[in-house]
Amino acid sequence: MALSREEQTRLANEYMPLVENFVAPELQVFWRDEENKKAIIQWCIDNDLRLYNLTALKISEARRLMSELQVVFSTEPEKMLAWKNEFESKLLESDTQLREMHHSAYLSVADQYQKTEAVSNNTLLTVQDMKDLFRNSDSCEEILVSEPFSLTEASVEQREVVQRLIEKGMQEEKTVFLPVTHDGHWFYLKNEKIDEERVWSVQDSKPLDEHELTPRQESMLEASIDFLETVGEEEYIGECGENLVFETTGEQLNPYDCGSRVVNAYRSMVDEEYQVKSHKEILVELLQTQLPVEEQPEDIETVFVKKEFISKVPVEKKAKQVIETTVSAQACEEKRQKYRENVSELVNAVVKEGLFADIKNKLAIETLDSAVADKDETDEDFAKRLQEAEFRKVGLKS
Repeated sequence: MALSREEQTRLANEYMPLVENFVAPELQVFWRDEENKKAIIQWCIDNDLRLYNLTALKISEARRLMSELQVVFSTEPEKMLAWKNEFESKLLESDTQLREMHHSAYLSVADQYQKTEAVSNNTLLTVQDMKDLFRNSDSCEEILVSEPFSLTEASVEQREVVQRLIEKGMQEEKTVFLPVTHDGHWFYLKNEKIDEERVWSVQDSKPLDEHELTPRQESMLEASIDFLETVGEEEYIGECGENLVFETTGEQLNPYDCGSRVVNAYRSMVDEEYQVKSHKEILVELLQTQLPVEEQPEDIETVFVKKEFISKVPVEKKAKQVIETTVSAQACEEKRQKYRENVSELVNAVVKEGLFADIKNKLAIETLDSAVADKDETDEDFAKRLQEAEFRKVGLKS
C-alpha cells in the first residue's frame, strides 16, 4: 500500500531519530549527507517502505538492518529489493510473535488463576505482578524506587517520571532503584554514591558465561545504556556507557524467578530484617493480594501445578519411562522441572517434525572433515548442519 501524505511526513520527521538511535556515531556521516538522506527517503516512498517501523524490532536487529542498508546504498544497489524483503519479513515475524505473546499471556498471577483455576510454579511475573509487589513493599527515606517498567517499551511519560526521580536522588544524595524488564527478564538498575561519586550499575541474577556476559546480558547492558542516555545520564555512565557497571549474583539457575529476586533485593535493602521469600511464596502473596477475599481458594496449595512430561504426539511407553527416570535423577526440584520442560519440547519436536527438520542445505557425510560455512551463514547455523550430518553418519537419523 502506497505511503499516505502523513506517512511520508512521518518518514521524513523520524529519519534523523532513527539514525541517532540505530547507527553508530562514526557511521552517521553517510546518513546525515543531504543527498543520501533525500535518496533514501525517496526510495522508501517509491517502494512503500515505512522505515520508521524499525522501532518495532529489537535494537540489535534494527542496527544490523540500518548497517546493511548503508552498504546496499553505497556499493550494492542490486540488493535493495532483497533488503526490503528481509526488513518486511522481520516486521512480520515481530508482529506475529507479539500477537502470540498477547494471546497466550496472562495479565497477572490472579488472571492466570481465574482463567485456569491453577497457577504454574514456573510462572514468570508480569509488569502488573511487579507493580503490585512493589506497592505492597515497605520503603525507606534513603532509597527512591520507581514503578517497574520495560526498558525498551517505556513511554515518554514514564521516562519523564524516572528522570525526575533520578534528579531527586542526585540532589538529595539518595540511592535510586529502578526495577526493569528486558527481553522477558527482570533485573534492576541502581544509582548510588560510592566514594563521593555517583555510580550506575546493572544488577542481575543469572550466571555469567564463565567470565563473560551472556548474549542476553550483553543485550540488557546495551538496552540499559540506551535508556539511561535518554534520561540524561551520559555524564555518569560515559559517552559509550563504559562507566556503567554490570554485576550479578549468579544465583538464578531457572528461567522464571527473576522477578521474585528483584523484589527480594529491594525489600532486603529497605528492611534489614526482611526474610527472603521463595518464588512460590511470592506467587502466594500475589494471589492473596490480587484476588478478592471471596475468590481466594480455601487450600492455596491445591492451586499450584507442576509441569509434567506431556507429549502432544505418540511416544512409546518405554520412551516415557526413560524420560521420567532421567528427569527424576536431577538433583533438585527446580532442575527437575526445567529438565522435564526441555525434554518435553525436544521429544514433541523430534517425533512430530523430525530431528533437524529445518535443515535444508545438508552436508554430504563424506565432506564433513573439509566442510566450511556458506557465505553469510552464521556459526550457529553451520554448527546445526554439522550436527545433522554427524547424526546421519552414526545412524541416529536417516
